[in-house]
Amino acid sequence: MSHKQPENTPDAAAAEAAAQERIAPEFSRPVNVERLPDLGRHWTVEATAEEAAALAQRLNVDAVESLKGVLHVKPFAKGDMLKVTGTMTATVRQACVVTLQPLTSQLSEDIDRVFSFSAPKDLPLEVEWTVEDEDLPDPVVDGAIDLGEIVAEQLALSIDPYPRAEGVAFTVPETLGGVSANGPETENPFAALAGLKNKNPLKE
Repeated sequence: MSHKQPENTPDAAAAEAAAQERIAPEFSRPVNVERLPDLGRHWTVEATAEEAAALAQRLNVDAVESLKGVLHVKPFAKGDMLKVTGTMTATVRQACVVTLQPLTSQLSEDIDRVFSFSAPKDLPLEVEWTVEDEDLPDPVVDGAIDLGEIVAEQLALSIDPYPRAEGVAFTVPETLGGVSANGPETENPFAALAGLKNKNPLKE
């Protein structure tokens, strides 16, 4: 009995291409790290205007006016692991959460990441990183790491999710989280979701 192979229809090919486009990093600078010198190597990566605009949409800010990373990648542990250090600098425009007036922020953050050639690409949930006070190393994929995505991830961590203009105070609502400032506790409509919090034991 023969099994019919799935047809590679134009619609299926288009759907696959669209899926790959959706998950592709907006700011991608992959570099090969298989044969680095012992002292490592320096790279400088900078987002284009088009990449910055795509990142702004991803990060839900009005604009990423500039984004740059100055990085040093050095092997250690007999070449099995890589240390990525450097700085991320960016100019980001957001809206004040109170007045909605535009705010421009100059961001500068240190980058300190570890990658491993032996780290699995898809880590099982039961696997734990045993080195004390260290984050789980990221995997080197096909001999390369993406410096652009490293910088973009640091940018995402550095952006203030609730920016406020200087001198603007945030007023606490009369009722917040089921507790009224002037009355008895009321039912929290999100109480049913409380049990779903922190289900994933791994760090993001």
